[in-house]
Amino acid sequence: MEKVVKHFSSALILAAAESTAHAGFAFTSQSRSITAQASAQLGAIVDVHSLTATDFGPFNQSVDALAVDPNSGVNGWGRGYQSSSLNSIHISASGGWAGGRTGQGCGGGGTSLFFVVFTLDVAADYTFVGDFDPSLNVFSGPDGFSIDTPGTYTGTLQPGEYSLNLYSSGSASSPPSGGRFSADLTIVPAPVSAAALAALAAAVGIQRRRRD
Repeated sequence: MEKVVKHFSSALILAAAESTAHAGFAFTSQSRSITAQASAQLGAIVDVHSLTATDFGPFNQSVDALAVDPNSGVNGWGRGYQSSSLNSIHISASGGWAGGRTGQGCGGGGTSLFFVVFTLDVAADYTFVGDFDPSLNVFSGPDGFSIDTPGTYTGTLQPGEYSLNLYSSGSASSPPSGGRFSADLTIVPAPVSAAALAALAAAVGIQRRRRD
């Protein structure tokens, strides 16, 4: 019985440490989607497909569109894709589009959209690495905080609401073309203090003695 209590005590302390590491962070909204479109016969034939993330879980998807001219056999094609994941200490996203054609009167392209909003109740250090079109993408927050150019950034995020907006969209005929974005945000939570763990361990010890 004593071994069981010891193991339970250790698990409780570790669980408390993990909970504290994620405290103060919360996602409030997300919008992630991809679209592919293609056309032929100067728009008389159109093919469109899209997918949308329904929750905060991983979104790793791609869609393709193809429009074929039945008379000549030439076609337009398009693609949209995204791979993104969200958790309280790491947000990653990459996506983009591609499109082209095999003959006159055709074309295609796509869209990849990533938008997420989260709040911090306490200050936290961060590292942000982004590769994107500066005119379409931005990581922003309170008191004028903004990152809208590609690069690697480090610092401290103050309490408040933050949003990360990544977007790539376009269409092409000949030659084929495309666009892409990628971003990686790591948030470093404040470490659980030794005093807090000691207090928790003492509380567990008192409970053990009461059981004994």
